[in-house]
Amino acid sequence: MKTVLVLASLVAFTVAGAIVGPTREYKTKAVDNEFVVKQQKVLSLYYHSGQVDTEAEYFKIGKDYNIEANIGDYTNQKAVRELLDLWKTGFLPKNLAFSIFNERSKHEAVALFHVLYYAKDFDVFYKTAAAARVHVNEGQFLYAYYIAVLHRPDTKGIVLPAPYEAYPELFTNVDTWWKINRVKMQNGVDSFDLGSEYGIVKEQNEYVIYANYSNHFTYPENEHKISYFTEDIGLNAYYYYFHVFFPFWMESDVQPDLKEHRGEIYYYFYQQLLARYYLERLSSDLGEIPEFSWKHQIETGYKPSMKYFYNFVQRPEYYQI
Repeated sequence: MKTVLVLASLVAFTVAGAIVGPTREYKTKAVDNEFVVKQQKVLSLYYHSGQVDTEAEYFKIGKDYNIEANIGDYTNQKAVRELLDLWKTGFLPKNLAFSIFNERSKHEAVALFHVLYYAKDFDVFYKTAAAARVHVNEGQFLYAYYIAVLHRPDTKGIVLPAPYEAYPELFTNVDTWWKINRVKMQNGVDSFDLGSEYGIVKEQNEYVIYANYSNHFTYPENEHKISYFTEDIGLNAYYYYFHVFFPFWMESDVQPDLKEHRGEIYYYFYQQLLARYYLERLSSDLGEIPEFSWKHQIETGYKPSMKYFYNFVQRPEYYQI
């Protein structure tokens, strides 16, 4: 019996030793010093994006850079003149909410993107971006800058912050932000028990803050059942990535390889997204997707708990467009 137990133990240890946990392989590529400098300069414009650092390199470059005086450094001078004309009539001021769905703000952001995109080289691009970082509305700049970096040939491969890092307030609710600000202001929490009571746990040198994104306050009736899907950070980040790679306003000359298939890509993307949403509704026993009509009221209300300068606008139940 002892022999059997010993053999069984040896077999168990052997099997356990043979089990290998999942491994992740990351493909890496060596880059030259020029690329590293580009990466550092691109990221430097994201530091404290809500304010201008007068001691930063970009401020010293951007505060005096004159785009009009250097119009010859852009491959599309018509785009530069369009930006200058808009600037003379007044851009969206700083510290105001930016929305790409506001026609005037969109026109300004697209004009800024064009000037960034048509800069003849990276040096001109960085100087232009630095000037925009100093003078242009914060949200407007980040939007145009993010898309320009992704589409310029000489910034291909540059790693940009995830959208939930660049715009955390658009992915995290106000209750979580209240906890974050409180922990920062108090330089921590008074005790473990007190922190745990409010969903704040310290793990080594970091704080983990628990947040509730799926609740019946956001979606009345039964719609809150799938708010885990509609408010998922990963899903919304994915949607943001699709937009910045395929902005609805972008001309075909920026994406010549996709000119013939652009509509097909748009249709396929939204068809797949809607199909997944439909499956989530069915699995939560919510039935068919309600048919939309301009003539009928929207039965489901929406009360988001996020903010962008101000709290998001709420939509009451049975809203008439």
